[in-house]
Amino acid sequence: MRILPIIIITGLIIFFCLPIVGGYADLPTDLSPDSVGNFLGGVTRYWISLKDIVMQAINPSTVTEMSFIVCISSYKI
Repeated sequence: MRILPIIIITGLIIFFCLPIVGGYADLPTDLSPDSVGNFLGGVTRYWISLKDIVMQAINPSTVTEMSFIVCISSYKI
């Protein structure tokens, strides 16, 4: 029963630290909604990009619509 919290904490650390190390997300400088939103957006972009890379490796002819949506949504108006 004591191993489950360790596994969950380790999973959360990996989930949030890989995008930071990969350069997709910067740590929020403060807790403003804009800063936290940019961080969570970077984390989301990282995992979607990783999913696209894995899907492309499995089936090279796969083109996902989500990649296009993320690309368009990353532009600031």
